[in-house]
Amino acid sequence: MRKILCPLSWKKRFLIGAGAAIVACAAGPLSAQIVSNGSFEDPIVNGIFETVTGGAIDDWIIGGNVDHIGTYWAAQDGNQSVDLNGTELGSLTQGVSLVSGQLYNLSFYLSGNPDGPPNPKTLDVSIDTFSASLLMVNPVNRFAMNWAPFSFNFVASGTGTFDLVFQSTSEGGGGVGGCPSGGHCFGPALDNVSITAIPEPEIYAMLAAGLGLMGFVARRRKQQLAAA
Repeated sequence: MRKILCPLSWKKRFLIGAGAAIVACAAGPLSAQIVSNGSFEDPIVNGIFETVTGGAIDDWIIGGNVDHIGTYWAAQDGNQSVDLNGTELGSLTQGVSLVSGQLYNLSFYLSGNPDGPPNPKTLDVSIDTFSASLLMVNPVNRFAMNWAPFSFNFVASGTGTFDLVFQSTSEGGGGVGGCPSGGHCFGPALDNVSITAIPEPEIYAMLAAGLGLMGFVARRRKQQLAAA
């Protein structure tokens, strides 16, 4: 059976030719990942962590400062993650491209810096018209981070670039464990951020029908071979 590659703009195609080829293009472009560097693997951290003030972590724009975590604790995905508090409340923002009326899924993993207060850790997340205030109970220690998955669906209100924002609201920790007096050093930990477009139900139905027809063609050919 030939495999046919499809342009990104295609949403619907059909089984073609005497069972020789099936075009399964529908889910591909809609399920593409549209967040860049969602696991914070770039750039590579030198040492256990780096406190980054302003600037960026690849395509993530930093507000305040954050700790880019290397080996300080185990990441949920890959080798690196982020503490949204460096020595103060920090934020990460990335512009992502959305299409009006499209249903999307935003997912990510949270934990918390267990080295100091507050407990639980808190943060706000927002994109387009969606926003949520979340909390995460501190893990026992850095060797058992107990990463928890979060997942939300939203519909894009327009076509264009929208800011995905993670903002720490975890205040406290000044004077603890080397944190400057008045500082906020122990924040929510973030990793494995993704946004994917959710395929339309009719596309799932079409793919299921295509697979069913493929099975029918295979059975028919088997019967023909047996008869021969």
